[in-house]
Amino acid sequence: MIDTEQLIFPQDLVLQKDLELLLHRHYPGHFWCVDVNIRQGMINVKNLFLSGTMGFRLKLQGIFTASQVEHDVMMAGGELLERYKLARGAFDVSRWCALPTDRRGNFIADRG
Repeated sequence: MIDTEQLIFPQDLVLQKDLELLLHRHYPGHFWCVDVNIRQGMINVKNLFLSGTMGFRLKLQGIFTASQVEHDVMMAGGELLERYKLARGAFDVSRWCALPTDRRGNFIADRG
């Protein structure tokens, strides 16, 4: 028996690629990671230059157009940058190097 929860569906990969390209266009130079699971109705957005664990989870329920999905992902990416005190825009290595860290060396985000 095949567990369909473990399968990767092409439509997930296509949307994932499109959303990562969108983030790279709006916020170039950042290391964006988008995970799409249409069956579960979730999109996860992370910036791996900042954290491998902290990001945004967007629910697809109630979103009816591709442009709304793109808008929400773009806004989540910008919000993630702002939570780390970075400007929305291109990656700036000098600002990134100056980010505060905790005692383990993880960057500190505003969790507000």
